[in-house]
Amino acid sequence: MAKVKNIALLAVVVVLGYLGWRILFPNPERVIRSRLEDLARTVSFERGGGMLAQAYDISKVIEFFTVDVEGRVELRGLQPVSFSGRDEILNYAALARKKLDFVSVEFPDIKVKLGSDKQTAVANVTARVTVNDPADYWVQEVRFVLRLVDGRWMIHYVETVKVLAFLRPVQREGTLAGC
Repeated sequence: MAKVKNIALLAVVVVLGYLGWRILFPNPERVIRSRLEDLARTVSFERGGGMLAQAYDISKVIEFFTVDVEGRVELRGLQPVSFSGRDEILNYAALARKKLDFVSVEFPDIKVKLGSDKQTAVANVTARVTVNDPADYWVQEVRFVLRLVDGRWMIHYVETVKVLAFLRPVQREGTLAGC
């Protein structure tokens, strides 16, 4: 009987030790995924709220980026945008809040590759973006380069990725070829 209690107690200690280890020393890839999911929630918004609340929400966006962040994004229906520094991101976030009624960003697929130095990582993300009309969305591939800064994973570079476009099929004798 005492032996069963000791084994059960040992099992509980091992499980608690494992959970404690995971909490104190989380997997960097999991931390990065969580951080990017937080970014998606932070940039999503619905019109409303006071000006102070909106300003606070906008200011939270830049907390995900390094001071010297750079990037180039191409969004559907808009001219490509290049930016350098947090201030430009802040300006674009404020402009989006002013011009748009609704933005929803989700990252349903995040693939993280940790650098050999364990201080950098690349995250290839599928972004599902909805603007103004919840029934109308588009999917965009995005590449984030992150750095570990003072114990936090920060985005240092971001770019949209052009995926393969459909080739225009060539017709030959009633069949489609070239696809």
